[in-house]
Amino acid sequence: MKKAPPVRTFGPGSAQAGLLGLLMVFSVSDAADAYTDVIDDSDLPSVGEPADRVMTQAEEARIKRFLKAQLYGHLPVSEDPESNAYLRALGDRILSRTGITQEFDLLIVRNRQVNAFAMPGGLLAFYTGLITKARNESELAGVVAHEMAHVTQRHLARMQDHMTSSNLSLLTMAGVILAGVTQTSALLPAAVLGQAVEQQRFLNYSRANEQEADRFASRFLAKSGIDPNGVANFFEVLLKRSDQHYGKDFEYLSTHPTTPSRIVEARDRARQYQGTYLRDSERFRFIRQRMISLQTPAHERLELFQSRLDAGHRPDAAEQYGAAVAWQKHGDHAQALDLLRSIQVGAPELRLLLDLAIAESRKHLDQLGQALETLERLHRDNPAHAAVEFYLAQAYLAGGQPGQALKLVRKRIRRGIRTPQTYRLLAEAANATGQPVISHIALADHYLSKGQLRQAANQLDIAEKHAKANSANQARIDHRRTEIRTLAREFY
Repeated sequence: MKKAPPVRTFGPGSAQAGLLGLLMVFSVSDAADAYTDVIDDSDLPSVGEPADRVMTQAEEARIKRFLKAQLYGHLPVSEDPESNAYLRALGDRILSRTGITQEFDLLIVRNRQVNAFAMPGGLLAFYTGLITKARNESELAGVVAHEMAHVTQRHLARMQDHMTSSNLSLLTMAGVILAGVTQTSALLPAAVLGQAVEQQRFLNYSRANEQEADRFASRFLAKSGIDPNGVANFFEVLLKRSDQHYGKDFEYLSTHPTTPSRIVEARDRARQYQGTYLRDSERFRFIRQRMISLQTPAHERLELFQSRLDAGHRPDAAEQYGAAVAWQKHGDHAQALDLLRSIQVGAPELRLLLDLAIAESRKHLDQLGQALETLERLHRDNPAHAAVEFYLAQAYLAGGQPGQALKLVRKRIRRGIRTPQTYRLLAEAANATGQPVISHIALADHYLSKGQLRQAANQLDIAEKHAKANSANQARIDHRRTEIRTLAREFY
């Protein structure tokens, strides 16, 4: 491992205090309430019958489950708790203020490409390259809102209506979507690849779809109290960068063509909304720095940080946090802890990020008691925070309290956080509490969530050997087997 340079720490008086960012449950000011009441929705189209004729919402839900498992099984989907909690909260802010009842899953893909895509049923994916290229929160929110609009307006299903074949199987539809939206034909079963590639050309978003998504995105941002110029601003950034570096790094532009006229149209729409809007948040800057550190070799990140210090640059709190994350990634938790304890912030959500990082370094430094004390305090103050919940469950397991960990993980699943990471943690907690049946069923769910049906079935066979006469556990096993058979019949 390459040696990282020493980095100076900062005393209480030397670091800038963090600006007031967004609270965990994003609250909107009275000013926002004043202008959202006068937003005119009359020019926004409704979704017609063609979408339901081609792909019912029940079919969309089944396709979504298959596609999500394929992404988790074949792409480097990030399960970083802090980054995912932030993106989920940003999405929730948009949903809560716009009255959208559609459920969304927002995934982060660890990839330097500038890319994002929407899939049926509310499955959205955002590459880390896109998130780190956004200059502020409103630009990222503009992309999130745009992709949400593709789903709420059911563009994929509506475009499917124009395809020459109207009797495609769910498998072929899913294959078409994977080939056309993610450009990842390697994920497709061989039997459907040829037909999927043939049909893909029908699924490129039309100019009308893009204009419609832009209009909805501006409206969604305005109603959420976020600067509606974020849509135009980010497309402007992409257009300027692509002129100099066009290529696969800007894959987003191949599925969302950006032109000067489209930017002008988006900016004209933003002018229709009057009010005081949020443009950025310190929390976004912290998460952006975190993502940069997680996707960059640690020694490169730390060398850059040190060189900027040597050149007289005075890093703000977010940059210091990013350097501390790089130290953690480098494996030097003592350096990380020194730096984290010196960072001065005022906003509670920033203090929470720092305390999570401090607890994580203390755990690696064999200071588990102090880490648990910090995490329990954070959980009392933020009982629904997914990152706090995850790290506390891990600490309980490490501290010999698997029963407490099991309660937290089950609560996490009830709140809809059903990821491979969550199921793996559930399996560990159940095993540590002497519940092998539940542990192996959780492992089956872990493999199911990544589309690995054979491994899931094997775990159910092991679980059944332990289940014996327990009818409740046998019912759980039988239910999973039915799911596997259904998935295999429709998609594999």
